[in-house]
Amino acid sequence: MANGLLERAHRTMKESLASMCESTFQWSEKLLFFKLYYNRSIHSVTKFAPAEIFFGRKQNLPLDSFVEPVTVENESKYLKNSRNNMCSIRNEFAKNEEQYFKNNAPLIKGRKVPNFNLGDKDKKTKQLVQQIEESNTKDHLAKATEELQKAIFAASRKAYKIKNFKLKINNNWWNQSLQIKKKELQALKRRNNKSEDDNKLKYQLQLSKKQAELKREAKKAKGNSFRNTCTKTTDPYGRPYKAVVKNKHPPAELFKQLGNPSSGDTKSFALKILQELYPPSHSPATPTNCFPLIQEPQIIKNEIRRILKKAPTKKAPGFDAIDYIVLKEVNNSFPEILHTFYNKCYQLHCFPEPLKKGIIVLFHKDGKEADKIKSYRPVTLLPTIGKVLEQILLRRLNHTLKKKNIQSKESQPVRFSRG
Repeated sequence: MANGLLERAHRTMKESLASMCESTFQWSEKLLFFKLYYNRSIHSVTKFAPAEIFFGRKQNLPLDSFVEPVTVENESKYLKNSRNNMCSIRNEFAKNEEQYFKNNAPLIKGRKVPNFNLGDKDKKTKQLVQQIEESNTKDHLAKATEELQKAIFAASRKAYKIKNFKLKINNNWWNQSLQIKKKELQALKRRNNKSEDDNKLKYQLQLSKKQAELKREAKKAKGNSFRNTCTKTTDPYGRPYKAVVKNKHPPAELFKQLGNPSSGDTKSFALKILQELYPPSHSPATPTNCFPLIQEPQIIKNEIRRILKKAPTKKAPGFDAIDYIVLKEVNNSFPEILHTFYNKCYQLHCFPEPLKKGIIVLFHKDGKEADKIKSYRPVTLLPTIGKVLEQILLRRLNHTLKKKNIQSKESQPVRFSRG
């Protein structure tokens, strides 16, 4: 119990018992006083002593006993009194607890965990589930997927705080002339503090003039520096761009290294890079043999929960900015939404188009030439909602292959790409 009196009583009891072990003493006499001190210590929140909570009355003397003889004649009366005492103590305890949290509300408020909410909890959840259930075509399911992504993203923006990084700005407008004037101003301040009352007014006038002059010169130098930086540059990805993004290369610079002129169409050149990195496959036409369809049961909530439990939380999200941490919170708070969505995808035999969109990031390979497309390793960041759906389908596929004994013993089971 969070009570200073009880903690001090325990400490006193421990020290007293340790000292008494060296000499003979009467246990019965000492323990009676320890019991009295403990039973009369008032709890800081409940405002009741332990004796009042358990027995309904205070202990006044060390020899005061709480054990009363219970016979058949007074058993009903004894139980009735005990129930009444416990009810009154419970009511007082609730009042004291409410008053405690009311008085300490400012301290408790700062320890609250952010609540993940999709707006109006019941209304918004029902709307999303209804929109998913009413999707009968691929286009309708794609629209429902976009609405689901927007709702989750908006809820995560409200629930989680965005970390702001303080940028260290280099003052390139501060010159030697301003530094000299600043030192003169500091010297004048020291002289003003040491001066007598007769000369104090003179130094204060000089100090105010120097301060105004330094402020005017600094403002002028700051404005001229920004104007010169923006007007004298010819490259849109020059000093102003690098001042913001630091060491990140702009797309135009990467395209220049790969041989594309700066005035060309960046979108067409980006498609050219993707075609070279991901060439179209010229595989022969697949035979039109029809295999019997295997009826699979619906996706259950436990499947989704198991996959999300092992999902990595430090992986980068896709274009929808929904990572596994947010998706786990959505499944914990609103399991019906993801359960309905994945079952609808399974029912329509459709992988929604919004889940196929990804962000492709090119990483330069160490030791490779910078002007060749093959020198860059592409990494695709896909939405986490689609990754969970892939995991569900993959696990069911491997289970079916193993159960039906379709897979060869020499082949390995299908693996899901890491991340």
